[in-house]
Amino acid sequence: MVSRITSDRYDGVYLIVGEERLLADELQRIIIDRAVPPSVRAFDLEILSGPELTGADVVARSRAFPMMSPRRLVVVRDAERVKDAQAMAPLAQVVDASAASVVLIATKVNKAHHPWKQLCSDGAVWVDVSRLRPAEVIRWVLDEAKRTKLVLHEDVAHALVDLVGTDLQRLRSELEKLKTFVGGGEARVEISKDDLAEAVGQSRDINVFELQSALVGGRFGQVHQITERLLQQGSSSTSEAIMIVSFLSSYFRKLWRLSICQGSMPPKEAAAFAGVPSFVIAEYLFTLRTWGTAAIEACTGALLKADLALKGGSQADPQTILTLMNQSIARVAPTGQTVHA
Repeated sequence: MVSRITSDRYDGVYLIVGEERLLADELQRIIIDRAVPPSVRAFDLEILSGPELTGADVVARSRAFPMMSPRRLVVVRDAERVKDAQAMAPLAQVVDASAASVVLIATKVNKAHHPWKQLCSDGAVWVDVSRLRPAEVIRWVLDEAKRTKLVLHEDVAHALVDLVGTDLQRLRSELEKLKTFVGGGEARVEISKDDLAEAVGQSRDINVFELQSALVGGRFGQVHQITERLLQQGSSSTSEAIMIVSFLSSYFRKLWRLSICQGSMPPKEAAAFAGVPSFVIAEYLFTLRTWGTAAIEACTGALLKADLALKGGSQADPQTILTLMNQSIARVAPTGQTVHA
């Protein structure tokens, strides 16, 4: 779709469908920027809300010809909520693709049902913007960092996703924050894990990466100290505690996924399956062997319990909840050996 649009080759109807709203917004921006000049958008661009329209309304608006530019563009957001949507079935037949385009943006529709089935069979362009898989999110982060003139190595990209989650809008915001934090301007700047920790309000010595290392290494006195300091550093102890639990949960989920495929896949394939950077897969496998699957599952359970407690399932304060969580993990941690993470 993008390559055709940037070459000024347009189709009559586009169906942009999926939960990843940022990707849908990006496609909407691209087609508007290319199809309708800013000076005439008041005449030849309509951005409409599905719940306020009927299927007949969409068809009627799509029949109109451009007034001031070569192309008229109609964008319907939340198109799955158009009333009497069946009336949109002939849309691809009535739109004159040489003079107009209609963009229907929806979160979820059934291609086997009308009007979507009819639209697709009539040549509407279907664009899937479903949630990205973990490996795709990492690639998106690396590409987005490159676009903003930041140099992120794969391990830092993984760390950012572990900290922030997979929401693309949040990840973009954090990358912009990182750009401001390091003061890169137009020059390309390399981002380290220390930069990442400081940008989210943590110090180079007291951060979630050091916490994870201490926990996996069985240094629970240090775990307690770092946890306490992190809660003190944050503007909201509850938000900070939720972030800590989310970060550690991501790590233990990767170990659990590795336990599923251990021995049945080559290391590189196992890394991709678990969402682990391939160059650190040996460290993850070593940790998995040292802790064992039962302990990993117990840790995952302790983290889930803490997450529920922090989000309203307990009257205890964040410090107490995390202390109990750390104690639960300590009880299943390997003894008499050093674990490296």
